[in-house]
This record gives sequence, structure tokens and C-alpha cells, in this order.
Amino acid sequence: MKTTDIVQKTDKELVNVLAEQQAKLAELRVDYRVKQVSNIKELAAVRKTVARIKTIMRERAITADEAGEKETK
Repeated sequence: MKTTDIVQKTDKELVNVLAEQQAKLAELRVDYRVKQVSNIKELAAVRKTVARIKTIMRERAITADEAGEKETK
């Protein structure tokens, strides 16, 4: 999943996609350990997608916190 696709999603959608990707990552890790993975690069791609989603969510949280601080001042 590309970063542009992730940025366009709402916070609720990001939570759902994150859960799906983490489940997929767990499944791929198990398959890798029992040598059933046909494409090892998929494991890295899913891991990077999870990192991208978490980064976007964190950026949004920081932006929201900063906006909240400016309003209270």
C-alpha cells in the first residue's frame, strides 16, 4: 500500500487496515518459520506498510495535540 493511499484514509479506516496488516504479518511470520512462504519479499512489504500506517497515525496525533495546545493558550 502506498503512502498516498494511506494518507487518504480516515482514522477509523487506518485502525482497521492496521489490524488486517498486523494479522497478515503474523501469518506470514509463521509461514516463514515453517518454510511455506513462496515470496519472502511480501514479508518485508507488509512490515513496511505497518510502519507507514503507524507513522501516519502518529503524525495525525501530534498535529491534533499541537492544535489543542494552541487553542488553550
